[in-house]
Amino acid sequence: MSATLLSIPDHRTDAGSLRLKIWAVIGLFAAPAVMAGLLGTPMVLLALAWTAGDTILVLLCAAIIFLHAHACVAVLSREPYAATGRRLIVVSRDQTPSLFDEVDAITRVLNLPPLDQIRIASSANATIAQRPRWFGLAGHSIELTLGLPIIQDTLRDVLRAVLAHELAHAARRDGVRCMIIARVLSQWRQLARVAKTHRFFGARITHRLASVFVAHFECLARKELHRAELAADSEARRIVGGAALALAIRVLQEPSTRSVTHPMSHCRLSAIEAVNDRTWRDSSVAPGKCRDLLGGYGPEIARFLS
Repeated sequence: MSATLLSIPDHRTDAGSLRLKIWAVIGLFAAPAVMAGLLGTPMVLLALAWTAGDTILVLLCAAIIFLHAHACVAVLSREPYAATGRRLIVVSRDQTPSLFDEVDAITRVLNLPPLDQIRIASSANATIAQRPRWFGLAGHSIELTLGLPIIQDTLRDVLRAVLAHELAHAARRDGVRCMIIARVLSQWRQLARVAKTHRFFGARITHRLASVFVAHFECLARKELHRAELAADSEARRIVGGAALALAIRVLQEPSTRSVTHPMSHCRLSAIEAVNDRTWRDSSVAPGKCRDLLGGYGPEIARFLS
C-alpha cells in the first residue's frame, strides 16, 4: 500500500451539489414552518373567537388545535435514525489490534484522524457515520461499522478495499451529507404519512406538498450520492487497486440492487474498468483470509452477534 497522501477532490462546488444544499436548507426549515402554521392559524382564530366571546367558535378552534397538535407530535415522534434491529458490539484496539492496524494504515494514506469507534455488526455490510460534536462546532466523530461476515469470510484484500471505500467517504465528509439528507427525508416522509392518516384541516394539501417534495429531493439526493459512491470507489482503487475493489463489489453488492445511496454494481464496475491505467489489468488479489484480524476475540464476537 502506498504511503503517499491522497488529495481528496472537493465535490461540493458544482451545480448539482448547490441545488441539493438549497433544497436541504428549504426542507429543514419548511417542515417546522408547516407544523407551526398548523398550530398557529387555529390559535389566532381562537384568540379572535375568545375576544369576540363566541363560545362555539372557541370550542371549535380548541378542537382543531388538539387535532393539529396530535399530528405535529406524530411528525416529531419518528427519529431519523431509528433502530434497525442489528446487533452491534464495539471493539477496542486492545481486543483487535490487527484490525485497527489495517484501519490505521488507510487513515494515514487519506490523512484522516484516528477513528472514534469501530463496531462489529451481524449484517454483511459496512458503513461509516460522521456525527456532529456540539452541533458541529467541535467537528464530527467518525464511526466505522463492519459486518462480521465481511471479516470472517472474505479475503484480506477485499476487506482492505471495503475499508478504503468507507474511509474515503469519511475523507470526503459524505457521512455528514448523508446525515442531513436522512434527516430531511425522514421529516417530510413522516409529514406525508401523518397528513394521509390524520384528519386535520389542510391535511390533503399538506400530503400532496410533502409527497412532491420527497420525490424531488430523493431525485436530487440519488444523483449526488451515486456520484459520491463512484468517487469513493475511485479513491479506494487508488489505494488498494482495481482488482480487489471489483471483487469486493461483486461479493458484497447484489447485481440488481439499486437504492438512493448506491448505484447498481455493473455501473460501479464499468467505472473501474474505464480507468485508463495499468492498475486494473496488472493488479491481483492476495489469497489470504482476514479471519485472524479479530484474534482470540473473534469467537466471543460471533457468539454475541449470533
